[in-house]
Order: sequence, then structure tokens, then C-alpha cells
Amino acid sequence: MGNIFLTFFSRRWTLAIIVCLAVFFLVDMTTRYNARMGILTYKIKWEPPFKHHIRIGENSSETVGEGMNQSTITLPIDKTRQTTPGTATSSQSQQGLKKLELNKTVHLIRYELHKPVNQTTTTTTTTKTALETVAKETAPPKKWENSTIPGIKSMDTDLSLPPPVPVRADSKEPILHYSQKRDYPLLISHDEKCGSSKKLSDMKLSNFDYENDVFLLLVVKSACALKSRRDAIRVTWGNEDWAKENLHVNVRRVFLLGACQDEKLQGTLIAEDRKYNDILQWDFFDSFRNLTLKDCLFLQWITRNCQNVPYIFKGDDDVFVNVKNIVQHLKDLPLEKRSELFVGSVLNGSPRILIPSWKYYVSYNLYPDKFYPPYVSGGGFVMSTPLAVKLFQASLFRRIIPIDDAFLGILLKMIGVAPKNDRGFKSWGMKKTDPCRMAKIKTFHKMLPEQLIKTWKDFIHLDISTCSDETNDVLNTQHK
Repeated sequence: MGNIFLTFFSRRWTLAIIVCLAVFFLVDMTTRYNARMGILTYKIKWEPPFKHHIRIGENSSETVGEGMNQSTITLPIDKTRQTTPGTATSSQSQQGLKKLELNKTVHLIRYELHKPVNQTTTTTTTTKTALETVAKETAPPKKWENSTIPGIKSMDTDLSLPPPVPVRADSKEPILHYSQKRDYPLLISHDEKCGSSKKLSDMKLSNFDYENDVFLLLVVKSACALKSRRDAIRVTWGNEDWAKENLHVNVRRVFLLGACQDEKLQGTLIAEDRKYNDILQWDFFDSFRNLTLKDCLFLQWITRNCQNVPYIFKGDDDVFVNVKNIVQHLKDLPLEKRSELFVGSVLNGSPRILIPSWKYYVSYNLYPDKFYPPYVSGGGFVMSTPLAVKLFQASLFRRIIPIDDAFLGILLKMIGVAPKNDRGFKSWGMKKTDPCRMAKIKTFHKMLPEQLIKTWKDFIHLDISTCSDETNDVLNTQHK
């Protein structure tokens, strides 16, 4: 009887220990996740990305940001436990963090700064020299220098932002403070990418030189470490030679990147660009929540250098793009739909996310409405260059929110343009991805590099006459 009791007792304790360990593991993982997301809802150590942006005052508030980007956050600070900002160690600077301890409940989302890499990492003389060499070799000719377009020289100088949304005393939403700084230097640029410096006189394209002028610019959001994705695009839908030979138009390819946080990675990127000449890189902290900043910088670059190009495709580096169908669609467009073209997978009535732990959370101080205006999925869409210039101008009058595609929807509403939905843009995937169906769409999200290369080979070697009528179902819905 005693042995039975001990066995039962030990089993219960074993079970209890297992449960405790599981709970501890879940709590630990949740804490790590929240730390990555920058969520502070209890006593923790907050690690602001860049220490000199945080200034501790004698009162209970902190001033965050620089100049016109300054924001004030009220925090319950225990001065006896406050850590004085100092010089970060090498390991700390690699993370771009300096610890500050708060001892009470704080509802705050990480303030994600657009910080140049050379102020957050220990940069060797060799890397500096390499960057300086690239900067000299890719120095822009500044053909836009005498332009009177607002923001084309400096966005920060010409910003005219609305006042901040007043604090809502009855709101329990954690407040997200987001830098509105726009000007960051180019580390790598190719201002000659679009060729001619002449501006399109109109979108009639009656005198467009298809033989020599660039018809479509392929713009891809990427990051330093994702070279395999860029390489896959270069040999598939981003292949400029293939488009010229098979579609009889000139397309050009560029990848948009922020600063690399690793010297070796930056050196690899420089070598990559020397080989392909297709990278645009700005000196800001590259992250999901800085994609909107990347959009603003790109729109400025387009306005400066590519007003001679009629159309732009912009998408992620993990999408399949049927360039043939996109080019044909653009050639077939009636004149009245060309100058204000913005087409893709449209989201209507998309709500502002109110759950702080979610990737897409935006607090009311950045966008007070419950729902965003209609916008297209950022995975892939097409717009006319004249409209891109208008969006750039509108961006000078709106505060950045950290959701890039929703931000473009806000700008579209400002200028009175409604995005157009096209079922050929498969931003949310399809049930079947056979070559026949891929031949009938415009984009598909998403694919790994190996999948993209294989799908592209099947696509370009496809005999469309062998496809059955049942594959037409791919255009019946947005998701099929």
C-alpha cells in the first residue's frame, strides 16, 4: 500500500514539476517575444535603440527624438533606480541599446528610430573607406538640384506636418512614438538607372521610344542578409535582358535597403552592387517598422531621377511576378487610366490593430481613426510614375505610421485617388500554383528562392495551348 502511495505521490509531483517547467518556458518565451516587439507592460529593462536620443529630465518625463522629431513621453521614473546613460560597450553597441531601468507599470511601445548605422556600430577604418569610396563612385549628378519641387532637396526642410493627436485621458492604448525624420544619406545609389533625364510630357506615350527608354521600373524591398532572394529575382522576373528579348521593352531593377548592422555584411553588399549595379541603400536602421521611411526615401529618389519612366512595379523580395502580363496590361490601358494608376490587391475596411503585441499595432496618436482607407497589399502593386510624384508630395503633409502599405492608402485618399483591385495580384496565395495558373496571374506571394527559380523555368517554357479551361478559375476570386 505504501509503495502504491509513493508511486502515486511521485507521479503527481513529477506531473507538477513538468507543468511548472512548461509554464516557466511559456512565460520566458512570451517575455522574449515582448522584448523583441518592444512592449513594456511591467517592470523590465527598457533598451532604447540609440542612447543619445533619450534625455532624462529632472521631472517625470523624457524627451525623445531630435529637433522637429521630438516627442515627449510621460513615464513614472524611480530616480533612485535610474541608470545614467553612458558610453555603450562594444557588445551593447552591436545591439544599438543602452539599458534604462523603470520600476513601475509602463505602457509604452519601443520608439524605433531611423538611426544611421555608423553611429550604432563600431566601424573600422577599412569599412569607412569602403563606404566613402562607394559614396564617391555613386555620387548623384544632382540633375534635380535646381528643381523647385518641395522635398526634392530635403524632406525635413519642407515637412508641413499636422499637430499631434491630443492625448486621450480615457484611452488605455499604449502610445507608440515614431520619428518623423525623413532625410538620410544614400550609401549606394544609381541615379542613372532610369536613363534619360527628360520628364514625360504626358501619358499618351505616342512618342515613347520603346527601343531606348525605360518602360517599367521593378522596385523590390529587401534587406542586407537576403542576398539569395535578390539573386533569385535577378535570374527570373527581374532579368532585364529577358524582358528586352521577349517583351521588347526596357525594364530596370532596383532593390531598396537600409544600412547593414554588420561590417562583413556591408562589405558583401558593396561587392554585390559592384557586380549588379542595382542596389539603393540609405543610412538608416532597416526594420519592418521603418518600411514606411523606406517608401518616403524611395518616392523622393523616383521624383529626382525617374520621371521619364511611365510605370513602377513595387513589391517584396519573396514574390513571383509575371512581368509579361504586367507589361501587356500597361500597354493595353486606356489613356484615362494611365496617369493615376495604382493597382494591386485592395484591402477595404482594414481596421487599425489595437493589440500592442501584434506586428501591425498602431496607436491612436499616429492614426486616430478606427479603419484605414482602402489600400493595396505591399507584397506587389503597380503605379504610374506621375502618381508616385504626387504621393511623394502628399507624404510631406502626413505623419509616418509604421505600416507602409496602409500609409500609401492614406496618401491616396489625400490626393483623391482610389486604388484599383485586380484579381491577378495574388498577395494571399493560391490553392494551386501550376504553370498554367501562374501564366494567368500577375503576382504571387510568397516563394522561397528555390521555388521561385523552378516556377519561373516552368513558366517561361510553358506552351499555353496545353492549358485546360479549368485553370481560368484562378481569376474568379482574389484568393483562389
